Amino acid sequence: MIQDVVTFATLFLGLVVGPHEVELLVRQDVAAVEIRLNGEAIAEVVGAPWRAICDLGDELEPRRLEAVAYSASGEELGSAQQWLNLPHPPADVQLLLDLSPETGKLIAKVRWNSVEREDPISVNVSFDGVEIPTTDPRAIELPKHDPEQLHYLRIEVQFSEFIVSIVERTFGGSFTDTVSSELTAVPLRLDKGSKAPSRSGWLQGRGEPLEVVDVVSGPAELVFVRDQSAQVAIDEMARRSSGSYRWVAPLNRGYAVRFLRPVAEQRSRPAVDLHLFAPRSLSVASGGLLWLLTHVRDPRVPDPLQRLSDAVAVAGVNISAGGHRRAVVLLLGPEAADNSHHSQANVRRYLEQLRVPLVVWSTEGEVDTPWGPAANVSTMAKLERETRRVVKLLEAQRIAWVHGVFQPPEVSLGPSTVGIHLAGS
Repeated sequence: MIQDVVTFATLFLGLVVGPHEVELLVRQDVAAVEIRLNGEAIAEVVGAPWRAICDLGDELEPRRLEAVAYSASGEELGSAQQWLNLPHPPADVQLLLDLSPETGKLIAKVRWNSVEREDPISVNVSFDGVEIPTTDPRAIELPKHDPEQLHYLRIEVQFSEFIVSIVERTFGGSFTDTVSSELTAVPLRLDKGSKAPSRSGWLQGRGEPLEVVDVVSGPAELVFVRDQSAQVAIDEMARRSSGSYRWVAPLNRGYAVRFLRPVAEQRSRPAVDLHLFAPRSLSVASGGLLWLLTHVRDPRVPDPLQRLSDAVAVAGVNISAGGHRRAVVLLLGPEAADNSHHSQANVRRYLEQLRVPLVVWSTEGEVDTPWGPAANVSTMAKLERETRRVVKLLEAQRIAWVHGVFQPPEVSLGPSTVGIHLAGS
C-alpha cells in the first residue's frame, strides 16, 4: 500500500516573505492541490507541472504552509505541511512513493535543499537493508518486491563532510507509518517567588491541554549582535579601566555565548536566497563580557552592508531551536547603520512569536531607538548592571517539556495560569 499522496518539492530553509514559487510532488490519482497559508487558501494547482507562485506574507513571522490533495471527484486524498520561518536543519530531504506512468513500477521521487550546496555530493539508497544503484536520484526505481510484505526504504543525501540528511520510509502490507511520541520544549518566564505547577493542563497546544512531562532550568544561551560603530566605545571603556578588566561584567558559569556578525553571506538555492550570518562561540570561563567584547573582532565593512535587523532575526530563530533558556542582546553604537530586508518593529514581533527575549543596549546611554528604548552601557559600571539584569532574565526562565510536537504559535498558557509567562512576552 502506498501511503504518500502529496509532499513539497520546494523546501524553505531560510527566512521567507513575499511571492515564491512552490513546487509539489503528487501521486498519479491526484487531480488538484489547494495550497494554504495558516489555513487560508492562497493558490490552486491543477495538473503538471504542479507549481504555483504563492504570496507568503509581507511580514516575517512563523507560518504554516499546507498542501491538500483532491481527487477528480473532489474527495480529499491527503495533505502535507511545512513550517516557514522556524528552525530547520541545515539540509532537508523529502520523498514521495508513486507508480511510474511509463513502467508501472514503484518509484521514490526525491527532492532536497541545503544551506551548504545545491547539489549533493552523494545519494545512497538502501531497500530492505540492501544498497541499490541509482541512475536518477530524483526518481529512484525500487526493486521488485511483494506489496503484501513490510519493506524499508532508506535514502541518505550527503552535502558535505558534516551535513547529511536521511529520510526513511516503511511501507507494505497493512503497515501505516506512525509518528512516535516526541517532546517539545516550551520556554517560560516565572515571576519572582512563582513555581511551575506540577499538574498538567496549565499549558495548551492548539487549544487543548498539554501533558507536561517536566519543568527544568537547563542550560542557558546568549547571542550578541553588535553594531560595528559600538566597538570604539567598548575599546575606550577597556582602555580607561584601572588595572585588569578581564572579569568586568561576568556571566554565569556554563552559559553559552555566541556573537553573530551582522553582515550576510548570500547563497542562492532553489526557491530562496539564503542569507547566512556567521556565528562565533566563546567561553565565559575566559573572561567577563567586556573582555569578550574586546576580543571578538570583525573587519570593518561599509555601512550599507550591515544588516542588524536581519541578523537579530537569524539569531532569534537559531537560538529558539534548542530546549534551553535564551536571550538575544543587540548592542548599538552612535551610528547604527541598518540596511536590513526586515524592519526593526517586524523583527521584534517575530522574536516575541518565537518566545525569544530581546535586550537592546546602547553605548550612547538611555536612548530611544527604532527597536524601542535601549539600556545604557556607556560605562563599565553600567555595563555590569545591565549584564546582571540579563543574567536575572535568564535565571527566571524555565523549560517545560510537553508531550507532542508543537510550534511556538501553537502553544499558549491556560486561562487560570498565574505568575508564569511565555518567554519573550
